[in-house]
Amino acid sequence: MAAPPPAAGPHSPPQVLSWQIVRSAGPAGAFHHRAVPNPVEPAAWIHQVRAPALVLGSAQPDTVIDTAAAADDRVEVTRRRSGGGLVALVPGNDCWIDLVIPRQSGLWVDDVGLAFHWVGSVWADALADVLPPDLAATVAVYTGPPLGREAGRVVCFAGLGPGEVTVAGRKVVGLSLRRWREGARFQCAMTWRWSGDVLARYLAPEARATLEAVTHCDVTRLPAGLPDLHRAPDPTEVVDAVLMRLPDPGPDGAHAPARPRAGVSGGFPGDDLRVM
Repeated sequence: MAAPPPAAGPHSPPQVLSWQIVRSAGPAGAFHHRAVPNPVEPAAWIHQVRAPALVLGSAQPDTVIDTAAAADDRVEVTRRRSGGGLVALVPGNDCWIDLVIPRQSGLWVDDVGLAFHWVGSVWADALADVLPPDLAATVAVYTGPPLGREAGRVVCFAGLGPGEVTVAGRKVVGLSLRRWREGARFQCAMTWRWSGDVLARYLAPEARATLEAVTHCDVTRLPAGLPDLHRAPDPTEVVDAVLMRLPDPGPDGAHAPARPRAGVSGGFPGDDLRVM
């Protein structure tokens, strides 16, 4: 009779964790209301909207949006579970990835500011690989103190926080985070063309006035999105590049080093910002 396998003990190999990749398309609300499974497993959730949508931060009042205009145009309005400002999503221009990790992952960082750095580095490396060389050389992860708190409370891409990614000084990737005892959900929004015209249409007048007063800039001209759209790759190329660069999510996973701090355009006010 064969000997039974040895019992697990203190010298047993650690549990091996890998990323579960989930792709979806459809309304933004269905994606943002998706519950994280229990127990928490590492996952990358990629979502593409099929129609324009406005995504409020968890604590934002509905009055930020001209809901009558959105209803007239049948633009979806929903709310995410993480904080920060409004994000406009346009099919083919913006993409959203959520990265979910359990608390025991080696990627977990207790310091909430530093927690974003590995996420930003993954996005920055992916962008640097798919952009033309001159733009790739300008890709950077912002690691300084948050900028533009008041503006960022209105619109995500009006401010800059730890781990967020710029290209030529223009914000291209916004990040936010929801954490609980068992895990963390990093919410990542990437934009190619700045959707300032969409925000100009649907921001409530008071919210737009607040934003433009603190940024000294019309909402349509904020420093966000790529500076040269004629050479922009398909956003799906970036998504695939991000997935290829996800680090080991297991207990012994290494942290990716952050790229140098980005140069910041004058459009970002010099106060502190909570990301996205």
